[in-house]
Amino acid sequence: MPVKSSSQRVKNLQPDTFNEKMWGGTWEEVRQQIEEYAEDTEWFYRNLPDIRKRHQGEYVAVRCRKIIDSDKDHIKLVDRLEKSEEGLSDTQVHFVWPEGTVLIY
Repeated sequence: MPVKSSSQRVKNLQPDTFNEKMWGGTWEEVRQQIEEYAEDTEWFYRNLPDIRKRHQGEYVAVRCRKIIDSDKDHIKLVDRLEKSEEGLSDTQVHFVWPEGTVLIY
């Protein structure tokens, strides 16, 4: 059985006990935001080898399947994003580790 991507799984979510007040939007609005977030995450990891060539050791801000900003200092990056017209909402920030890095939790 093929593995479904995050965005495919999101499309199958159902609003069984959805609470608009708690989530700050309608079921369809929230589902769309989750789907876009999943698509951005998949885009980042699918393109990581190319991203690493230019941004290794940096934090990158991803929105709408593209890098919108980057910096070695995540505080400076987040400050710029918060001051930007779009703000920090709907933006992912990832650290671009060197290839072969193993994280132990």
